[in-house]
Amino acid sequence: MELRYLTKKIIYLVNILIPLFLGTVLYIAFRQDTYIARWFYRIFHIEFLIEANENICVKFIQNYMCDMLWAYALMMALWLASGKTMLYRVGMMTFLFTMLVECLQIIELMKGTFDVWDILLEGIAISIATFAIERIEKDADEDEKEIDIGDNSTRGILDDGYWKRF
Repeated sequence: MELRYLTKKIIYLVNILIPLFLGTVLYIAFRQDTYIARWFYRIFHIEFLIEANENICVKFIQNYMCDMLWAYALMMALWLASGKTMLYRVGMMTFLFTMLVECLQIIELMKGTFDVWDILLEGIAISIATFAIERIEKDADEDEKEIDIGDNSTRGILDDGYWKRF
């Protein structure tokens, strides 16, 4: 039981760390005006900024993918930290937090540009994370049931509970 719990926890940690890492790399590569990129350039004296162009895929990655990856990772992290309470409540809290961050950009308390598309795409990323969590939990429950059934199948042919009624 502890191994299954540890395996599930590792799956969640991978679903948190990989998007955070990729989002950070994308910010450094595409967005020189961010705190992370400036910190990276100052520490390592390396600049590998990818120049923006009119390609729609490059624009999408530059403007939205980083935030989507971070929203996905935030949802996974809050779910893991929540003690696995109500999934949709955690999703709603995550979405409200991302909306708050965008609204702080309107009143210039946070650096960035308010964009309705950010809110929409972060909501999609949170939805994808929610479906991923449901899948992880469902697979873990099915694995647990398979193990329980496997333990019961070793009792014998006539010892299936049916004969205990007589």
